[in-house]
Amino acid sequence: MNYKLRLPLLLIFFPLMTLSAEPLRTFTDAKGRAVRAALVSVQNGQVTLRLESGQQHMLSIATLSVPDQQWLKTQGAERPAVPSTQPLLGGMVFSPNWLPQTLTAKRELLESLDLYCKAAVGNAPKGQEPIPTTIVGNIRWRMPMDEALQTLPQGFNKLNERPMVHPCLPNDSLILCGFQFKSFVDHGQPFNQLFLLVDKERKVVSVQFVDQIGKNARWLPVPDGIREPYFNLVSLTHNGSSGKEVPYQILRGGSGAVCIKTAFQDRTGRMPNLPKLPTNIPNLPTNMPGMTSSSRIYENVHWYIPAPFARSILDIVDVYRKAGVIQ
Repeated sequence: MNYKLRLPLLLIFFPLMTLSAEPLRTFTDAKGRAVRAALVSVQNGQVTLRLESGQQHMLSIATLSVPDQQWLKTQGAERPAVPSTQPLLGGMVFSPNWLPQTLTAKRELLESLDLYCKAAVGNAPKGQEPIPTTIVGNIRWRMPMDEALQTLPQGFNKLNERPMVHPCLPNDSLILCGFQFKSFVDHGQPFNQLFLLVDKERKVVSVQFVDQIGKNARWLPVPDGIREPYFNLVSLTHNGSSGKEVPYQILRGGSGAVCIKTAFQDRTGRMPNLPKLPTNIPNLPTNMPGMTSSSRIYENVHWYIPAPFARSILDIVDVYRKAGVIQ
């Protein structure tokens, strides 16, 4: 008897709701031991079964009873396994149910993501978004996680690694990996935290820098505007104060990824619709409205959104739009 069947037999005493769309039936081995499971695939003399607990196990067809072997023949000579993941634009791999199953995101979050992700996609038709070579620095698009870590400065500490639960990011498809260091540098600014979003194959699809102090934040030269309330759209941290505000800026590059710069700062005396200033003015003063010295910045965030990843977020936003949550 193949040990791969003996181990699952213990699990039938702790059944959970089945995760399979296939009907359950009783499979019996040549020694008369039975287990309730659903058929997943039949290939190369091997059968894959999914238990009521949701766990999958592969075993030789020859270890099953003769009636079960005959039943498997009625299912077709070969029954290929259905992929558990779904490759998408740019090679991203998400779970099959990555689109939202329930609608829980807030309108303000949806509207901000809609604006930022459309900036990342640009005018490219759906399905033809540019595939970036790099996301930021030496971190390439869909770079394996282990390789991405080798691009980080020596001495960093790992903060956490957890499944990404976010109403506007692909469901059950991403892992958030956080790291801390005295100075990750981006756009000439220091950040004490770096976060990598990786897909089901543990390949990087998005990068975020966070400066929890914000004292070194610089606008180049001024924000694009004020967009409340979220200043960290990955962790969903937001402004809950009437005395503070969230300026934003969209930094476009030529790599197929945009950097969304947001900050959490005290309100300033900025004039409405303050125009952008040219960057080549000599001796540009640093105490103008919108500049760092005119208000305290509590947190500074740079979020890199590659075009293929932005498209997946826009597809999620469209689910909410069709439901009438946003226009």
